[in-house]
Amino acid sequence: MSKIPAGLNGNAIDHNLPFEPGYGFTAKGNPAALIAALGQSLALGTQVIGMADAAHALVLGAASSAQSQLTAGVLLIDPASSGAAEVLTYADTEAELDGLFNLIINTGDEAITVNNDGAAQVGHIPAQSAAIITCDGTSLRCLNLGAAGFASAEQTGTGAGQNVAHGLGQLPSYVWTSITEAGGTIDVAEGAHTTTNLVFTVTSGVKFKAFALL
Repeated sequence: MSKIPAGLNGNAIDHNLPFEPGYGFTAKGNPAALIAALGQSLALGTQVIGMADAAHALVLGAASSAQSQLTAGVLLIDPASSGAAEVLTYADTEAELDGLFNLIINTGDEAITVNNDGAAQVGHIPAQSAAIITCDGTSLRCLNLGAAGFASAEQTGTGAGQNVAHGLGQLPSYVWTSITEAGGTIDVAEGAHTTTNLVFTVTSGVKFKAFALL
């Protein structure tokens, strides 16, 4: 039995792979960084962060006021907001965050808006839900788990563009309607959905519901 060297938290991998003398695994670039990354993948660790009703930043280096240094892969974050949401910013550049993998669990009763270092929104994590944050060195991405969704109350078409507020905090990935009451010709056209509204034009008098998923 052989062992791949321990990474973070003393974890290691035992293996039975046979190697001929002079052959085996090699590490390109920085072996120490490779082993550190291996350790992170073996034990993500858990970190508890309180945003205390204010914007907060995650940093790789030493943290200052309203910041937390990233020390784990699983982040239990409570926005503790007096409003609808608080902003959580990854303060380092995408190049510096290359290889990042965070599972953020929103333990609070308010949403968390996730921004990159340029203050651009990359994700929205509703209350009591979770998302995976990754970075490939170029883009920071947010994948919501148990996709947050929206279902409207019954609407009545006007024959003109109608805004239906969805409250998801970001542009939905999937949008559709369901006709609940109609007679005669029905025409439904999608408009340009936004981070706050679904937009539809539905035949006047036709009743419908609007749905969306992140």
